[in-house]
Amino acid sequence: MRITGSAISLTVDDVPASSKFLATHFGFSQRMAADGFATLGHPDTGLEIVFLRTGLEVLPPGLRPVRAGGA
Repeated sequence: MRITGSAISLTVDDVPASSKFLATHFGFSQRMAADGFATLGHPDTGLEIVFLRTGLEVLPPGLRPVRAGGA
């Protein structure tokens, strides 16, 4: 099996700022966007990043306040 694409979804407070950061520093470009949502892709990979605004009502209630984090 050959994986040709993948996507990561992150819940963030500021979707436009997060999108701009990926575009400016890593060469991603916006594929689609709406209020509280953006999808970015990279021309050299099959990777897509999806940003969702924290609290967005389309998310399950238990996940609405959860932000992207790392350790």
